[in-house]
Amino acid sequence: TGQLVQNGDLDFYEFSLDVPRYLAFTFTAPESAGSFQINLYKEQAAEENEIDSFIAIGSQTTTVHVGLSVGRYYVKVSAAGAADTGHYYTLAFAPSDQTNLEMESNNTLKFANVIEKNKPKKGRIYSGKDYDIYSFNLSEAADVDIRLKPSSSNSEYNICVVNETFIDDTETPCESRAARNGQEMTFTYYPETAGNYYIRIWGISGKIDPSKTYELNISSDSAIAVMRQKVGLAVSGAQKEMTIGGVQSLKALMAWSDATTEEKTPKWTSLDVSVASVDAAGIVKAGTKEGNTSIVASFEGFTARFDITVGIPADVKKQHYGNLILVGGGGYAVTNTLRDTTLYLSDLVYRRFKERLFTDEDIYYFHPWAAHDLNGDGYPENIVRDTTPTVEKLGKAIKEWAVQQNTDGPLYLYLIDHGGMDYFTLFEDEKQVKENLTSSKLNEFIDAFQASTTRKVIVIIEACRSGSFIDNLVSPGQNRIVITSTNDQYLLLSRLGTDSFTQFFMDKLWEGNSLNTAFNNARQKLSTMGAPYSQQVPLLKDGSSLASTKLGGNFGVAGAMPEFLEKSADTNIDASNPSNMTQELFGRFDSTVLGDIEKVWGVVVPPSYETSGTGTEVQTIKFDSVDLADSEHTGRYVGSYDQFMQNGEYRIIFYARSTNGNIIMSAPTIFTVTGGTATAMSLTVTTKSGTGTGKVTSLPSGINCGSDCTEAYGTQTSVTLTATADSGSKFTGWSGSGCRGTGVCTVSVNASLQVSAEFLYDNRGDLNGDGVTNLADAILAFKVLSRATLPADAIRSDYATS
Repeated sequence: TGQLVQNGDLDFYEFSLDVPRYLAFTFTAPESAGSFQINLYKEQAAEENEIDSFIAIGSQTTTVHVGLSVGRYYVKVSAAGAADTGHYYTLAFAPSDQTNLEMESNNTLKFANVIEKNKPKKGRIYSGKDYDIYSFNLSEAADVDIRLKPSSSNSEYNICVVNETFIDDTETPCESRAARNGQEMTFTYYPETAGNYYIRIWGISGKIDPSKTYELNISSDSAIAVMRQKVGLAVSGAQKEMTIGGVQSLKALMAWSDATTEEKTPKWTSLDVSVASVDAAGIVKAGTKEGNTSIVASFEGFTARFDITVGIPADVKKQHYGNLILVGGGGYAVTNTLRDTTLYLSDLVYRRFKERLFTDEDIYYFHPWAAHDLNGDGYPENIVRDTTPTVEKLGKAIKEWAVQQNTDGPLYLYLIDHGGMDYFTLFEDEKQVKENLTSSKLNEFIDAFQASTTRKVIVIIEACRSGSFIDNLVSPGQNRIVITSTNDQYLLLSRLGTDSFTQFFMDKLWEGNSLNTAFNNARQKLSTMGAPYSQQVPLLKDGSSLASTKLGGNFGVAGAMPEFLEKSADTNIDASNPSNMTQELFGRFDSTVLGDIEKVWGVVVPPSYETSGTGTEVQTIKFDSVDLADSEHTGRYVGSYDQFMQNGEYRIIFYARSTNGNIIMSAPTIFTVTGGTATAMSLTVTTKSGTGTGKVTSLPSGINCGSDCTEAYGTQTSVTLTATADSGSKFTGWSGSGCRGTGVCTVSVNASLQVSAEFLYDNRGDLNGDGVTNLADAILAFKVLSRATLPADAIRSDYATS
């Protein structure tokens, strides 16, 4: 019950759904002569997140039926005209029996509604921004009859059918048909292949009646399969409070995208068996200890919890898993080369913590953008607390916000973006003014936090040179652990971070592994991928045996990850035959897990590649990527690559992303190319002072120096040589500085191609040939100019003149 107390007054209400629901919203203000505007939003009360609206006349009871998916919702009540400030209204919702309605939000292909053969669906187009999308699957190329029947003569609609390649009307135009003047419209769609298809409906400008529905039906002589998806798990029980020794039974329901539910037998876990235990059937028995705990259910990658308090404990903590302060740093400026990568990785960390029991109230999120679309339904979620992080604000979050949280669990600090020796870039504005956090300042904040609490601290940093933080942050005996994505060198990122330390680390934490196991897995994954990723050295330093900690508690996520059953085999390619240039790439999964796979692709690492950046900043790599498709829905994802042109080894790493955002990665497949073009390279040669020798110190990946490059008159100078290939696949030619002395470096490329690169040094100041240029050479020069008599070996032989 509410009241608009003045013109311009707005009333907001919030509710959340853990499973999809059909609801009836009822609005009434029986004594009012005014009109009211009711708007429904998803995830945040903002114009771009509106999913429904209607006008209610105060003297009438208005009921609107809607289908809503899992998520957080907001209802706004305002005046439609002059506000009635003298009467109360009542807004209520209850279960709806109209289960043939569309399920909002269904504006994207990912959240398309299920439509079944000869089972009509009802939908409403409430505004010019509203799209309704329905999905169906054909096991064969069969004609499909589609009927759209408006309920209002004032409503007009556009309708079209697209497949999975549809992006938007700009990139892949949707060939539409129109239903005009309220007339029923029927047409037949002729698909070229079997596969997934989507019906897309939207209103014609000026002809939208938001209060009226349409009816959509499909039929065919062939079978039409349902494309519903699992969207959540819910746990229900009768008692949130139990007495010592009490018993109750819990039930777990899997929720599907069509608002149906199925009771499941999940893996049950109690986070504190001394407070309450649970058996495999979901029977909970209160223990002999007063306190609170959570009973966790896990099934096919989904988790849910049921909180229980036993007895009347004296000091009740709200929860025991802790808090997260997450910093997606670097700022929003276009000069921030990691802006998109940071967004992806920060949101990944946020989702993983939420999936391991954390709530929005447990997380303090710093990021330049306040709202992020985490699930791909087209509606951004307002999850960020601060969009302009500073050192002072971060310190306040650690020393005040985290200290005030009612938990005895650890404080997690996760920092993602640019870094350097003992600093991390929190923010950078459009004028490139940076806000940097030093390791000493972060240590000061953590010291203050632990002086106020007895909680442990877990610091994780994904940034260049992040390893330089370790010595300042943790010492033996301290109740903290520090994990970094690299040592005191740069890190490497590509594909927006899907092949990063954080991706591999968080995926394993999400499954229920310890910090130590997740760390070792991420380090091993980077090593398995080969150069350049194998050059990255993640670090872990544990102050007080905290590496066994499991995010959210000691429970696993059952059925978490599908795995590659098969992939392209190692292959030899003779590139002299043009028909060999194109090769099939494939990865195969068990067909029973196809509903859990969102995307499959291969990344091609060629024999030579370039990175951008220097040793003091992040290296970004652009490798070719090949999307793989399973058009037959058999579990075999196929694509092709046609750029096998350079001699050497191409490493293909296959990836798959599951619907919950996990990345599955294969071991590399090696395509070895001969008969193609040789690979150009750059060699950096540094001579040794005083020894008269030079040595190759920097080589492209996959190239090994067979012997030192020797130079009779070396000095402490660097020469960069660029070797190029001739028609005989031998590297010849060089560029460098100097004109005295010669030497040869023999280099093997993948143990098959021998390369010779000549180089010259400019050592004209070293008159006596001792390997350095100093005061002795200056004195010798004066003696030469004064025509003094000198010993025969006083001057380098190649400098001696008559």
